[in-house]
Amino acid sequence: MKAIWLDNGNNITAQELNAQGVTYEQFETDEAKYRGPLEQLMKERGYVTMDQVRMWPEMDNFEALCKKFVGEHLHTDDEVRFLLSGSGVFEIRSLDDRWMKVIVEPSDFILVPANRFHRFYLTDEKKNASVCSRINLVGRLFTARTRKRLPLNSRITENTSGMDIIHSHFSALKFYFDHHWTPT
Repeated sequence: MKAIWLDNGNNITAQELNAQGVTYEQFETDEAKYRGPLEQLMKERGYVTMDQVRMWPEMDNFEALCKKFVGEHLHTDDEVRFLLSGSGVFEIRSLDDRWMKVIVEPSDFILVPANRFHRFYLTDEKKNASVCSRINLVGRLFTARTRKRLPLNSRITENTSGMDIIHSHFSALKFYFDHHWTPT
C-alpha cells in the first residue's frame, strides 16, 4: 500500500490511515491464510457474505464498469475490499475533508467506513486482470450517494431515499458486479 495526501504529496502510514477511520491491513493472498482473518472480521462486524469480483479488459462492459466508480460518493454501509490481484486507487476524504490517495495492490485489505466520501479507479495497468474479495451486509439495500448534491462535509447517518440516491441491491444468493446504477 502506498498512500499520500493529495494536497501536499506527503506520505500516509498505515497507522495514520487507521487513525482517519479507514482500516488498512495486509494478508497473504493464499485463501487458506486470508480466509480465517476475513471470517473473523465478518463475525465481529456483522457482515454476512464474502464473494470475489473479477475485472479484465476484455469484458464486454469493462470501460463502463470502470467509469461507475470514479465519481465522489459515499455508501451507508462499509465498503470492504481485499485485493487478490491487479491494483486500484481509492481516493478517500479524511476526517477534516482532505483527500487521501491510497493505492492498493495484492494482499491489501481496506475498509472505507460507511458515510465516508470516496472514489475508486483502476491504475493505468488496466491490461492486468483485477480480482478482489468483497465483504457485505446482506438483506439491506447497499446505497451510494453522490457528493454533487450534498454540501461539503456532509455525512449520512441512515439510509435515505430520493433522486440523488443510487440504488444497488445485493442478493444473498448471487452478487452482480455490474450494478444497475441510475444517474441522478
